[in-house]
Amino acid sequence: YNEEHGATVIISSHNLNHTVDVCPRIALLENGVIIRDIRNENNSAEQELEAYFNVGVEEEAVVEETVVEAAVEEITEKEDKTVEEKNSEA
Repeated sequence: YNEEHGATVIISSHNLNHTVDVCPRIALLENGVIIRDIRNENNSAEQELEAYFNVGVEEEAVVEETVVEAAVEEITEKEDKTVEEKNSEA
């Protein structure tokens, strides 16, 4: 669109899956400052984003499913981004 019409479209989103699907370039902002400028050719940015945020889409789904199945009473995210669970049966 931008090449054809001489315009740039900016999307602000926290949905990385959608962003990777529709954007040829992705800028990560922190406190209003660009901290990463990623070219996304053929969805190549997906791996870099997963590495940066230290989680994959599939891993996220597995964690959610495990929490439901285990009847977890409490989940705590540690500073190193690991998850600690307190099971109601323990």
